[in-house]
Amino acid sequence: MLAVGFGVLFIVLLLLILMWISSMNRHWEKKGIKFSKPFPLLGNCLPMILSKKSFTDIIDDLYNAHPNELVIGYYEFVSPKLIVRDLELARKVLIKDFSYFVDHVSEMDNVAWDSQLFMLSGNKWKALRLQMASIFTTGKLRTMYDSMPDIGKNLLQHLDNKVGNDIDIHELMILFSMDMIGSTAFGIDVGSLNNPNSEIMQMGKKIIDVGFLSVMHFWLYLLYPKLGNKIGIPHVYREVNNYYSEILKNTINYRKANKIQRNDFIEMMIQLREKGKLELKNLDPANDYLTSELVLNSPEMLNITDDLLMAQAHAVLTAGFESTSLLLTYTMVELCKNTDIQDIARREIMLQVKLNGGLTYDALKNMKYLDQVIKETQRFYPFTPVLMRICTKDYTLADGYVLKKGDPLYIPVASIHKDPSIFPEPDSFKPERFEDSQQPTAFMAFGAGPRMCIAVKYTLLIMKYGLALLLMNYEVKLSPLTKLPIKFTNKKFGNCETEKILFSFEKLVKEH
Repeated sequence: MLAVGFGVLFIVLLLLILMWISSMNRHWEKKGIKFSKPFPLLGNCLPMILSKKSFTDIIDDLYNAHPNELVIGYYEFVSPKLIVRDLELARKVLIKDFSYFVDHVSEMDNVAWDSQLFMLSGNKWKALRLQMASIFTTGKLRTMYDSMPDIGKNLLQHLDNKVGNDIDIHELMILFSMDMIGSTAFGIDVGSLNNPNSEIMQMGKKIIDVGFLSVMHFWLYLLYPKLGNKIGIPHVYREVNNYYSEILKNTINYRKANKIQRNDFIEMMIQLREKGKLELKNLDPANDYLTSELVLNSPEMLNITDDLLMAQAHAVLTAGFESTSLLLTYTMVELCKNTDIQDIARREIMLQVKLNGGLTYDALKNMKYLDQVIKETQRFYPFTPVLMRICTKDYTLADGYVLKKGDPLYIPVASIHKDPSIFPEPDSFKPERFEDSQQPTAFMAFGAGPRMCIAVKYTLLIMKYGLALLLMNYEVKLSPLTKLPIKFTNKKFGNCETEKILFSFEKLVKEH
């Protein structure tokens, strides 16, 4: 009898599980939203698990399979997500009706990730964003620029020693970006170009070179924050976070002890630490687009802790050099594939250097064609394939569908950037398409609306300086050993190459 009882219980449990799986897979069908058939428990993510397609490819397939829909249903394992396909709806979500979609993701209750500006939500995000945005004003960027020529000299010296040899361009751009961000934003002499095997550089690479299990762990945090919190973050993140935190704390203490002041990120950290807390309802009038009833009615205070500050510094340093180095890499790839564009960019650089008496801040600012080249590269290779948002209060779409509080949705940046109805001949590299401004949600390389990346101008300054320095000193070519087209790994969120991209540099003869 006991065996029969256990058998019946097992069958009942199995049926309940199967009914639950069936119910989850019919979520979008019951809502009347178009979707592509999911695989039990794995949803639409099976090709990613099998390493046959990347996350970007999966979203792109869904986007192209339903061309006439306002929104599309997507199953991220057993978690249903809504993909916004309509540009006008994307504009409402990101800009016009932003107060309904303030948050990126659900909070995770983990200092290393949850305290970063990207992860913060509601009033906490608003208060901290206003403070951090002040670091990247035009005046402070001009001051940061003063540190760039020293890094530039190291870059040229590094390349001069390797002329005639094939160079891993991504590796080079990682060294350059780490040195540049360390110097300009933190006042730290990283010295990667002079010593590529330094400890500080190797620690940074650990974040870039995370394995498949670490990536899956990140997805676990996004999909099931409570379970992710119980497991904790991978050892590699704790190790790197602790390492950089120690360096930054020592830098802060040294500056305070020696009364050193600089208009950079470290100075902002010192000032915030001295404040101790931020009153969330005190907004800068210049940022009235951040105002909502959520802020105005809140007496909440944000306590400024060392953990909070270190989380921001860690994000700027590690995420910043990864995204900047990839963007520099792919810009150089396209300039080599399109030599006529490389020549036009070089002529503009030489002209502005001559008109401004050197490679100055103003010279870079006036390089409009180089701006277009960078934007077209970002359209081709967006670092973030989707923008994530959480509905913070019920919202009704144009077709009558009601998004409930807590519902997640994705804006498919990479798919929109390759949509021929938005960008004609999307597979052709055409910088001139950015001669005129695009509507905000057609081009979203840095996001759009109030949650747009705060370091846009800073990143572009580093980008333009690095590209200008290379093109005015070298003729750059892809090595015959570089395999085209470039293939991207399925094990990471952004566009990371699977094989080395090799370049050759030839010194340009200076005109007298």
